[in-house]
Amino acid sequence: MLSFLELVSGLTTPAIHPARAAQIAAINANSSLTWRAAANARFAFQPPGASRSSNGVLGDWAADIRAAVARGDVAHYVPADATLALPESFDSEEHWKECAKVIGDIRDQSNCGCCWAFAGAEAASDRMCIATGGKMVVPLSAQAEARRERDRRPATPTRRTVPAVPAVPNDPASDASRA
Repeated sequence: MLSFLELVSGLTTPAIHPARAAQIAAINANSSLTWRAAANARFAFQPPGASRSSNGVLGDWAADIRAAVARGDVAHYVPADATLALPESFDSEEHWKECAKVIGDIRDQSNCGCCWAFAGAEAASDRMCIATGGKMVVPLSAQAEARRERDRRPATPTRRTVPAVPAVPNDPASDASRA
């Protein structure tokens, strides 16, 4: 039996689903790879693809974009100065050192399915810090945005809703502790 600490901290290695174990073995059999696949404790017990319903965009977005281009609603981007030389690499954390903490913050959305809320909150947090010259280094809440969206739209079979989850102070997995 697992102790409470083992249960909440994930310090034990759960049983690996047979299909996931086979997938990992097949990947690791490729000798040309410079890395080794392993099971993540959070998903080890699930078969590959179990979280698929949380991924992606509904519909065929590529076809929607092609149709918008064909209608003239959207145009392909053409830079104003085609001779502009782009750098080989760019690191936002290095460029805006005063905002490195918020720029480098990668949040764990788990099986939430609200990547749009996380991406929007993270981008807005970064932009707010950059725009204020590092005076406002505050991670905005993805959960609050997901909750607002849930409250604006009725639940439908094709749209998942996200339950409200209160932030836990001093919890590394909570937005509230990232101030």
